[in-house]
Amino acid sequence: DGSGNIVVAGSSEPDDDSDMLVARYDDSGSLDENFADDGVSLTDFDDNDDVAESVAIDGSGNIYATGTSSERSTGGYAVVMLDSDGVRHDAYRPHHITDEPLAA
Repeated sequence: DGSGNIVVAGSSEPDDDSDMLVARYDDSGSLDENFADDGVSLTDFDDNDDVAESVAIDGSGNIYATGTSSERSTGGYAVVMLDSDGVRHDAYRPHHITDEPLAA
């Protein structure tokens, strides 16, 4: 990010399904305890298997994680926006859209 932190995205399995994960590390390589919940933000889309596959940061420091969300038989893409503190943005609720093809 603009402050020299490292932002990564992926998934975590805290229970029966995976959740979208975004974590921020400080410039020394330690989890940034000032970000989200001790450095890690998890998003669960309706008990689906959720995986963040890409992350981007805008000029205001907002973080956008995109990836997939599925219920084993169907799949879709998922988008979540976090502010620079790792809090999900209230005006931009997590979105999960299934069975919608992406335009080329």
